[in-house]
Amino acid sequence: MDTPFSETDHQSSTRLWDVENREEVHEFPSDEIGGIMGLWDCRGFSPCGSFGSHWEQGLEKVPICLWEVATGKHIVTFWGHVSDIQAVAFSPNNELLASASFDGSILLWDLKPYM
Repeated sequence: MDTPFSETDHQSSTRLWDVENREEVHEFPSDEIGGIMGLWDCRGFSPCGSFGSHWEQGLEKVPICLWEVATGKHIVTFWGHVSDIQAVAFSPNNELLASASFDGSILLWDLKPYM
């Protein structure tokens, strides 16, 4: 399966697609992942394509959620940024997730316990 991408519809759901087969892999209602209500942006996938991360904007503290691409299963939620997140990136070995916030902070999250 090629690296999937997300297509966001802020009114209903986010859909994950297998671009090679042009098939929907999973549909996430806007409040499904991590049990967090509201709108979220899906912005990062691990180099192996097995994990994705997203965050919810506009909150006092911004959650970053890690989930499994194949099943849509929520793995963990990281809390630490106090302003909207601008980007996330996985390390090449999938052991770290870096997140950059609008306030200029960069946080590194250890993913080894969750893999």
